[in-house]
Amino acid sequence: MTLLHIIDTLCDVTTKQADLLRELVTDLEHMNQVSEEVKNYYREKLDSIDQEMNVAEYGCRELPYMDEAHREIIR
Repeated sequence: MTLLHIIDTLCDVTTKQADLLRELVTDLEHMNQVSEEVKNYYREKLDSIDQEMNVAEYGCRELPYMDEAHREIIR
């Protein structure tokens, strides 16, 4: 992965998180109680986005401009 690809991926994931949060807040505002089905729906979406973020962040751990001392710090 190039540095620009990593940045682009992180931006996409962040946008997905913001969209999900807006959707969640809107739905919760219109409900008095939240069903288990709704809770599971949002949990699955959030887990999927979190997993994507973890993969993208993992690619940032050994960027080419880091010296060996910085690489050891993040391990």
